[in-house]
Amino acid sequence: MTQAPTPNVNITDVPTLKANITQAPTPKAIITQAPSPKVKKTQAPTPKANITYAPTPKVNITYAPTPKVNITQAPTPKAIITHASTPKVNITQAPTPKAIITQAPTPKANITQAPTPKVNITQALTPKANITQAPTPKVNKTQTPTPKANITYAPTPKVNITDAPTPKVNITQAPTPKVNITQAPTPKTIITQAPTPKANITQAPTPNVNITHSPTPKVNITQAPTPKGKVTLPCYNEMMLDIESKQKALKQKYVKTHKHTVAVEYIEYMDELATLNGCRPDLGMS
Repeated sequence: MTQAPTPNVNITDVPTLKANITQAPTPKAIITQAPSPKVKKTQAPTPKANITYAPTPKVNITYAPTPKVNITQAPTPKAIITHASTPKVNITQAPTPKAIITQAPTPKANITQAPTPKVNITQALTPKANITQAPTPKVNKTQTPTPKANITYAPTPKVNITDAPTPKVNITQAPTPKVNITQAPTPKTIITQAPTPKANITQAPTPNVNITHSPTPKVNITQAPTPKGKVTLPCYNEMMLDIESKQKALKQKYVKTHKHTVAVEYIEYMDELATLNGCRPDLGMS
């Protein structure tokens, strides 16, 4: 490959002129607001609530150990790959010529702006609100072995709140004067650059690659069956389930059934959680 030399490029930049900006101060705004009236709130005390909870039945759970899985796999043979050598490529390129850029200086911009008047803001203090609330009575909870819960609530009295209308706020502000900006147009930039010659590159074709793979042998997996009559949860320790909290969750649905039925439903519930976490335990009931 042969390429002609690139000619030099001369670049001249003229500094940009500064702009003079004068702005008048903004006038203040006068705000007058009347004080907000007081609000009297009266709330009646909350009536007591009698709550009775039934005892939580116990759950008996028996887990069988998880059987081991025997996996026998033959070693995978290595793959024989043969690559032909790629020939080298010789590239010769001449230096790129510089660009000649000539730009005229930017004229200054005269900006005159009147000062902005100040804004006077006067605001009265907001008075505090007097709120009187009766203390909340304590709740007496009595737990008996009765499954039903008797709850009696007295009607909550209404609260009368009277708010006086908020007075309007008068704001007077002087208009902001306009800003006169005069700026001369920026001259165009003349850029002259010689064209870059093309580069001739010749490269030999890449030879084909021969890859030979031997077939992968099959894998024999032998797993012992799970015995019936027992429940297996292999992911129980990883899930870190709280037995007491799960018993309370199942109490609302199975509190009136037999304890054995509650235990079976609880184990099925844990099995669903284990399946959602990526585990698939075998559940066998006799």
